[in-house]
Amino acid sequence: MKTVLIFPPQWSPLQPYLSIPSLSAYLEMHGYSVVQKDLNIESYDIFLSPEHILSMKQKIKERFELLDNKERLSVKEQEKFVAFFMGMSKASRIHECISEAMTLIKNEDNFYNINDYNKSMNTINEALSITSLAYFPTNLSLFSFTIDNFDYSISELFKATIDEEINPYIQIYKDNLLKPIVNLKPDLVCISIIGTEQIIPGLTIARLLKLETDSHINIGGSIFSRLVDVLLSRKELFTTFFDSVITLEGEKPLLELVKHIENKKDLKSVPNLIFLDGESVCKTDISRPERIDNLPTPSFEGFPLDKYLSPLLVLPYLSSRGCYFNKCAFCDHSYIYGNRYDPRDIKKVVDDLNKLTNKYGCHHFTFSDECISPSRFDKLSDELINTKSTIFANADIRFEKGFTSELCNKIYNSGFRVFYIGMESANNRVLSFMNKGIDKDSILNIISNSSSAGIWNHVFYFLGFPTETETEAEETLDILISKKDQIHSSGGSTFLLGKDSKVAHNPKKYSVKNIKIDQKKDLELWYNYDIDVGLSNEMAQRLLSSFKEQIEKDNCDYCWSSIPREHLLIYLSRYRVSDLKDMIKIPYIKQDPRIYYNDYLNDNAILYMHKHLAVHTINFDITELINNKFNSPIVSELTNVVYNEKSKKIFKINNSAKKVIDLLDNVNTVGDVINKIAINYGISLKEARIKCNRLFTELLNNDIVGIANSTGSIPRLDPTFGRST
Repeated sequence: MKTVLIFPPQWSPLQPYLSIPSLSAYLEMHGYSVVQKDLNIESYDIFLSPEHILSMKQKIKERFELLDNKERLSVKEQEKFVAFFMGMSKASRIHECISEAMTLIKNEDNFYNINDYNKSMNTINEALSITSLAYFPTNLSLFSFTIDNFDYSISELFKATIDEEINPYIQIYKDNLLKPIVNLKPDLVCISIIGTEQIIPGLTIARLLKLETDSHINIGGSIFSRLVDVLLSRKELFTTFFDSVITLEGEKPLLELVKHIENKKDLKSVPNLIFLDGESVCKTDISRPERIDNLPTPSFEGFPLDKYLSPLLVLPYLSSRGCYFNKCAFCDHSYIYGNRYDPRDIKKVVDDLNKLTNKYGCHHFTFSDECISPSRFDKLSDELINTKSTIFANADIRFEKGFTSELCNKIYNSGFRVFYIGMESANNRVLSFMNKGIDKDSILNIISNSSSAGIWNHVFYFLGFPTETETEAEETLDILISKKDQIHSSGGSTFLLGKDSKVAHNPKKYSVKNIKIDQKKDLELWYNYDIDVGLSNEMAQRLLSSFKEQIEKDNCDYCWSSIPREHLLIYLSRYRVSDLKDMIKIPYIKQDPRIYYNDYLNDNAILYMHKHLAVHTINFDITELINNKFNSPIVSELTNVVYNEKSKKIFKINNSAKKVIDLLDNVNTVGDVINKIAINYGISLKEARIKCNRLFTELLNNDIVGIANSTGSIPRLDPTFGRST
């Protein structure tokens, strides 16, 4: 019996995900061997290779030339034209520096220089944006994958999983990742889909495997557990993508599915299963889940642990299933666990962590629990300290009064460095209405206790819970500003009405009306709605955007909010919270080249184009497209432009200026250029010098060219100029 477990894109490539390591260990405990494939990290490894970026550059160029050769561009085509134009220049630069960026992110030696770190992360994100452009209107980043015209309907799903123009995964599956799975000739392939970003990539590989193998294709994970009603009514999903779906917790059902396939038994006795039986979709009974204490330590065997984008290995760990509170009106996280709470014995938790440390050399763990209670954290910290465990970890908690100063100090001493805390609101009425079970005083006390202990506090909040007023929302924002020394980073959003939340199940109680369920959007898990009282979603979004813009401008520490939790944990395992402030890059005020370069602009100087700039002659006035904001069709017009890939600025130049710029080849001196222009245009040297110097000054002022003396040495800016103290 050959079983392959697959974790598909798209998910964070900074650490493995826990689903298939848990299932794999369970099957192995019962005597079944398993092959694990993390196609997510394998995909990122390809996307971030120089070879792939070069191929994407060619793809972008081909798409650009198709538009550039047209006589006119429609409004929709104009946006693509600009995007492809910018992408070609970006791809050339990123191709040269992506390897260096990847090395830094994976290398502990340089990782802790925050300026180099930010530069490398930006390079990696830009590399992924090149793939996005090549498959426009697809958007791929480190933490998301979307296709702009995908509306979560099954009809669009069918199109997206075969459309090689917009789906970047089809080609890399066919070229790189599909064949090794097919060659294994598995009897069973299970694909874990736990996020909406995985739906298209996950079902793309499922569709290809269904075509290329005779394997039984099974889907598991939380997403399709929420779509049982859709599965039961859409037979075509089973004929095209998969043979069965396991819902809710998967250990027992998967073990039974393996046994039934091995023994060629009828699947009707496999629990938690939805499958196609002849012409009908069948659903079996739900079984009682396996107790978490009966589960083995997760196994990461077969994972390419060296490929994850972190300098030190970070592994996920789950010490409990479900939420011990489970009363918040907005939340539906515990749905997959049947709204039950099952904590693992503390001694087994610490034993698991020590096993993972010894086996994989891992000392950094991200706890995936919905939240850990004060009493449980007290016991966990004692056990970690008593066993002299050498771990660093982060965890989600609630603002419970039990997180005293003494407990927070103990938690820090046991190795925990970051708390992720759902505040949601700082207004007592709103907190009570959403049944959060906390109040403003407890929020203030816990952030004080934990920050004093040396723990980093990352606070989550959202605006626009039904009936929340603008004044109440501002109370939440005020606490983020007034307590910025204790709330070290934050993540904000607007309220989303989840399909399985208590608000959705009882809308009248929460003053929600007209829930807009679009029957065509079969896979939609969040709904729009109307309200009579409080902030609308649009008003909440405007308030949130304004706040984020302001806090980013006023609070230099805000940049830590965007650092992924795995990397933040690694930083805080080495540095104290107070140390991170000192790492923020000192603001730099650029020196005015008109002042600095005056003494160097002479006949012996050499002007050269910066590497991040390029001159292009194209068939449409791209500056006009941008200035008119793509509001009307445009006809072709031969245009010379200089594109600054770093600042994303485009300068339109005339033919005379282009001829001068073409002479700036790192060989011709300023005097040489002036002489050649005088000869070419039949004008005096004096007139040529006036015209050229005027252009040279403009080029320098716009940072289009740099300047060197005749020996090639480039004058350096005063390193202290413009730096704040």
